Amino acid sequence: LSSVSLPIPHTEHTSLECTYIPYSFYEGSRECTIMCGKQDAIQDVRTTIEKQLGIHRDSFLIATGFTEISKIYSQEDTLLDIQESMKKQKSKLYLFQLNPEAWMETLKLRGDKANDSTSMPPVSLANSRLSGLAPDFLYAQVYLYKEFAPISKLLIKKRRLTLSRLLCVKRGITLQELHFQVFCYLRPLLNKKLQDMVLQFKPGEKRSKTVETLSNEEAFKCIFGGVKEIDSIDTLPYVLKFVNTARFTKPANLPCNYCGKKDCTNCFVPLSSSLRVNDKSDLALEVIFNKEIAKWKVDFQIFEKKGPPVIQEVDKAKATSLGDCFKMLGDNEILDGDNKSFCPHCNSHQKSTKQMLIYNSPKTPVLQLKRFKSGKGYFSKEEAFIDFPLRNLDLFPFCINKDQPIPIYELYAVSNHFGVLGGGHYTAYAQNNSSKIWYNFDDSRVSEIEESRVVSPAAYILFYKRREIVSEAIIDGVLPKLKEEE
Repeated sequence: LSSVSLPIPHTEHTSLECTYIPYSFYEGSRECTIMCGKQDAIQDVRTTIEKQLGIHRDSFLIATGFTEISKIYSQEDTLLDIQESMKKQKSKLYLFQLNPEAWMETLKLRGDKANDSTSMPPVSLANSRLSGLAPDFLYAQVYLYKEFAPISKLLIKKRRLTLSRLLCVKRGITLQELHFQVFCYLRPLLNKKLQDMVLQFKPGEKRSKTVETLSNEEAFKCIFGGVKEIDSIDTLPYVLKFVNTARFTKPANLPCNYCGKKDCTNCFVPLSSSLRVNDKSDLALEVIFNKEIAKWKVDFQIFEKKGPPVIQEVDKAKATSLGDCFKMLGDNEILDGDNKSFCPHCNSHQKSTKQMLIYNSPKTPVLQLKRFKSGKGYFSKEEAFIDFPLRNLDLFPFCINKDQPIPIYELYAVSNHFGVLGGGHYTAYAQNNSSKIWYNFDDSRVSEIEESRVVSPAAYILFYKRREIVSEAIIDGVLPKLKEEE
């Protein structure tokens, strides 16, 4: 076993890892990796995403965060802005599809006609706010929790369920309409309970509705029809609260934007048809689901639903080959400044030159791609797409010793790193030696993957094994030819 760290040549392109979050819970999130130019503007990034995912480039919001959304990017931002923010905040990149109502409203402003390829809200109007949403809409960041234990009537101990979501709601709507929009978004989680309610009919009574034909208005009435005031979670599948964002602003102890109390620990959203949403700023809401799962049959498993990953075809023109990395390995490296080497003859540190060369080819080479860099006050990750072969890797041109069997290798495992330095995630791909099937090892989950997905921008460490040594007769015929070409 021999390992070598391979430098990555400078490239004008970089890979971008992101998660696409559909508006509907019926569709699962999709992991995506796309190739972009390092100097690309947001519109260039959107165009690339449009080609890869088959969605309209103006149909989603670009945001970064970890368990909650920390920043939404405007049309004036660049890819460098996104990557810099991800490094500082140790966050991930998300693409949020917004609800069709906002798309249709914005289409009217643009004068466009709706079609199959533009069925979601555009966010790149020149006359809209920098963040891109039509001016008569607000953002609503929704935090999703599950009740752990009630502390009091107003205080609920809770646990975070999943990443917060982004909705857009119309300015000036009533609080009852806000409840209805959030309910429409959450309905897939409540369909099992709604189905029970629909099936509750008297013997001999003809069934007139199914959960599939039940309209959102009828479904909302099933849950909230008899509710006059929301001040407890006891009789509801979930409660909706305003998040008191004033607690996190300076100066501290500002009154809540909604109830006006300084000690507000998030207040219930009244089910009111007269009170309206405060449209001075975007909203922050929290949804807390009732802990009695058996009673309300909330389908929490839907949070785990994932769609197929977006597999990008490797663009050879934008990718750096593994051979380029090996060629750079043999380049002279100047050791200066803090990297000066100590000379025992001069008894001092001197500027010098270092060169790395491979003499003999090992049986099982482990190739580490030098993705992580550090310097005075900074740390970074190189996101270049390295195109490496799954089989027939030839290291003969990079070895000094030419009097050896031709070293041909096959890949059998890859260690991947997703995300940013200090806040990423490791997975592994490995091939079964007997069946030759590739598997994805992600924490405790193991699943088969297609061979075409093994080569990806997330590759960090490559594990190769040498094929059976080529016969001496073949070597005698090939080596002279290779030496002539040198």
